[in-house]
Amino acid sequence: TCDFTIPHYYVRGTEVVIFPKDRVFFRGATFYVMGAPVFYLPVYSRSMNEASPWFIHVGYNSRSGARIRLGYTYEHSDKEPSFDDDSKMITRSSGKADLYVDYLSKLGPGLGFDYTYQFEQDKHKGELSIYGLSDSNRQVFGPTPPIGSGSGLQSDSTRWRFMLKHRSQITDDLSLLINIDEFSDPDLFYDVLDLFNGADKQHREIERRARVALTFMQEAYVVRLMADVKDLIGLDRLNDFSDPRD
Repeated sequence: TCDFTIPHYYVRGTEVVIFPKDRVFFRGATFYVMGAPVFYLPVYSRSMNEASPWFIHVGYNSRSGARIRLGYTYEHSDKEPSFDDDSKMITRSSGKADLYVDYLSKLGPGLGFDYTYQFEQDKHKGELSIYGLSDSNRQVFGPTPPIGSGSGLQSDSTRWRFMLKHRSQITDDLSLLINIDEFSDPDLFYDVLDLFNGADKQHREIERRARVALTFMQEAYVVRLMADVKDLIGLDRLNDFSDPRD
């Protein structure tokens, strides 16, 4: 599916079965980029009429160095006949999942998973995003060291983000909201995540937050029970709350 005259990516399999104008099936599928094998699947199938589920992002800047993201998109849906018209199908549930691996020459390898979903005709819907990066070059400030014992910089290679936005309409009047956004450090957005987002999605978070809310709504009043935990953290450092000076 590569548009280049000499394809810079392709899939090779130990066995390939083609149904013309329908689907192609691979056994022992290996995905190649610039002639190098980078991903393997025991079995793999794709439509010959739809866009490729594979995606690739390459770029360069002074923070990350050369970077590449290789990913795979999986979509699912469950449809049923409409109550009003049996000839029409309505979507009961659907979802889109992106699984991808990153490599940034100045930072290291990363792995991510993004999923948007809705079930029971939008009664339950949300977004889930998980990302991890092994940054062997990262150093952070630890507790203030004794005089003469060093600069206080410590190595911390693990960088991550977990984000969940979920809403369930339990009944017509009662809804449940769950919103979690946790991350290792706010610079993860500036250093990595924003590089792969569009300009409208770039941001730098400095507030970790976890919130759960149960809402009962009537025409004349609303009752809400909510637990909300916030943690405002500084840039370029990790807070050590065991030290009174931090």
